[in-house]
Parts: sequence; structure tokens; C-alpha cells
Amino acid sequence: EAKTLLLEVEKHPKTPPPVKRKIPGLRATIDAELAKRVGSLSVKTGNLEGATVLVDGTVIGLTPLERALKPGTYQLAVRASGYRPHVETLKIEPDAKIRREIQLVALPVLVQINTPGVTGAMIELDGARIGVAPQALRKLPGRYRVRITKIGYKVYEETILVTLATPLTKDIELEIDRPLVIGPKPSPPRGDGLAIGGYVSGGLGLVLLGVAGAFHGLAVKDRDASARLSQSVDEARESYNSSKTKIKVAYALYGIGGASLITGVVLLALHYSGGTRHGDRRKPGRTERWRVLPTIGGGSLEWRF
Repeated sequence: EAKTLLLEVEKHPKTPPPVKRKIPGLRATIDAELAKRVGSLSVKTGNLEGATVLVDGTVIGLTPLERALKPGTYQLAVRASGYRPHVETLKIEPDAKIRREIQLVALPVLVQINTPGVTGAMIELDGARIGVAPQALRKLPGRYRVRITKIGYKVYEETILVTLATPLTKDIELEIDRPLVIGPKPSPPRGDGLAIGGYVSGGLGLVLLGVAGAFHGLAVKDRDASARLSQSVDEARESYNSSKTKIKVAYALYGIGGASLITGVVLLALHYSGGTRHGDRRKPGRTERWRVLPTIGGGSLEWRF
């Protein structure tokens, strides 16, 4: 009853100030008595401030927050844009202090990467292949290195920033690796490989023809020897067989040497004609437009229009 009287005196609006002053420690006594009948809730979000705090579906403030609650069971929810909501059940006891420090988890953000006018371009994100354009994926907020490659186009590289709760669309224009050339088509390089191949093949052909001629001469000599009357029948037969063998070898070498010599002549003709076969046929003052695109294997695809 004494405690009840103290509370009534404090709360009564007509209680004169002198009466209050005559009761030492009245405020401290009231605060201590109220604290025993309620609990307190403290909520912090370590990775951000200003998250919305709800108790049983009612907003009670923003983090960091501290509120007194009557004893009971409550549903605590903490929400922030771009983060996964945190929900849990709390039980508040009289004179209890409940502290919660919550780490909200960011939600993935939609990232759309397009290459207008170009299909099949390979997309890499931080060095990992994710597929061909167009590509839609979800990534956590942060910085990512984008690399896009396609044969015939320049490599595209850029660092993109994915921000919280903001979808990102990137329309990337790929550039042709070898641009349109206006003017006379440059003469193709002569190519030292053709010259070397021509000289080697031609030289080998001449050597084989010389060897074939030597075998042919030996074959004729053996044939003449087999026709001499002074030789025995066995010696004549042996000379004749040797002549036939050498004739076969000579003819084979004639064929191989001739083919090698012709190949060398063709290669040298291609080598020496490559530097003028375009320029000599072009009319003076005529401008041509050439499209040049690289192909697999290091070659190129060219056409005039």
C-alpha cells in the first residue's frame, strides 16, 4: 500500500510541488518499480543503420533502437530495402533486457548483359565463363570484371558496379576487329614460304633427274654388255636383268624428279606473281571498298562491294 500511495502522489496533477519535494527519492523509487514490471528490447543492425523494426507487425522505429515492452511473447521483424527480412520470436520477461545485433543478408541483383547485333559472344565474369550473350543472371552487390570475346570482334573489358536493390542492364556494342577498308586493296604479302618451297622442290627435282639419268646410262651399258658374243650365257643373262632393274629405277626417278621440278616452278610463279596480281588489273583512279574479316586459323575472309 505504501508503494501504491507513492505512485498516486506522483501521478496526481494537483499534487503541489512542496509535497513532492518532501518525499526523498520519489522519482528513483517510481522508475525502479516500473522497471521491475516491464522488459527492454535493444536492436542493432551491424552492417547498416536505418532498418525498420516491427513488433507484431507494428513499426516501432529504426535501428539502432531501444524500447520498453510489457512481458509477453512477440514477433520481431527487421527489414531494409535490398536485404532479406529477418524474423524471429521473442519472449520478454519482467525486468529483462533483450539485446539483438542482426546482420542482414543482401539480396542478389538482376544483371542483364546484351550485345546488340551480335549473337554468340562469350561472356566472362571475374575470369569465369557464364555463357553466351544475351545473358541474365543474379549477382550480389559489388564490383565485377566483365570480358566479352567473339572471333572477328575486338575483346571488350569493363568493370561494372552492381548496387543494392538496383537492376543493371548493360548493352555492349562490340567493334569489328578489322574495320572497313576504303581504297585500293593492298597487295597480299609475297610470302617467303612459297619461295623457299619452290627453290627446294625445284632443286630436289633437278637432283633426282640427274640421278635418273645416271641409272639410265648404267642400264644402257649393261644392255650393251649382255649383247656381246664373248660373254657366257649366264653372264649375259645377269647383265640383262641388271639392265632391266636400272631402267625401272631410272623411270621412277624421272617421274619423281619431274613432279618435284614442276611443283617448284609453280611455287615460284605464285611467289613472284603475288605482289602485282591485284594492282596491275585495277583501273587508274578507281576506288574499291573491301570488307576484311579474320577467320579461324589466322586466315581472312575478303570480298569487294
